[in-house]
Amino acid sequence: MDFEQYRQAIVDEDQLGWLSLMFWVSGGAALLFSLYFLIYVGLGLAIASIPPTGDASSPPAFFGFVFAGIGLVGFAFLATFGALKILSGFWIRKHKHRVIVMVIAGISCLEIPYGTLLGVLTFVVLGRRSIAVLFGSPSLRPVPPTIAAPAPETADSFEGWT
Repeated sequence: MDFEQYRQAIVDEDQLGWLSLMFWVSGGAALLFSLYFLIYVGLGLAIASIPPTGDASSPPAFFGFVFAGIGLVGFAFLATFGALKILSGFWIRKHKHRVIVMVIAGISCLEIPYGTLLGVLTFVVLGRRSIAVLFGSPSLRPVPPTIAAPAPETADSFEGWT
C-alpha cells in the first residue's frame, strides 16, 4: 500500500465515522420529535371521550378518533424512520448495507435543511470507489482480463493484392 492509498484509507474511515455520528444524531432527533405526535393521540382520545350533550356545540366522537389516528400514523412513521437512521449509523460503522443506507439517505433528503445536507453528504461519501470497496460492493470485484479477438477480414482488406 503506497502513501496515497494509506492517506485515502484514513480519510475514508474518518468521514465514515462522522457520517455515522450524524445519522445517530438525526435519528435521535427524529425519535424525539415523534413524541410530538402523541399529543395528537391524547387530544384525539380526549375529544372522543367527551360525553355527547345533545346540543350542536360538542364535537362528534368520530372526529376525536380521526385526530388520534393521524397522530398514531405520524408517530409510527417518524419513530420508524428515526430507528432506521440510527441503524444506518451502525451499518456505516460496520461497513454493511451500503445500498440500504443510501436509500435512507435519499428519503432523508426530504427533511429540509439538515436531512438534505445529511443525504447529500452520504451520497458523496458512499459514492466514492474506495468506500464502495470497503463495503464489499459486488460490482467492484476485479474482472479477469479478456483477449480481444481479431477483427474478421473482409473483401475490402484484400483490395491491394490484385
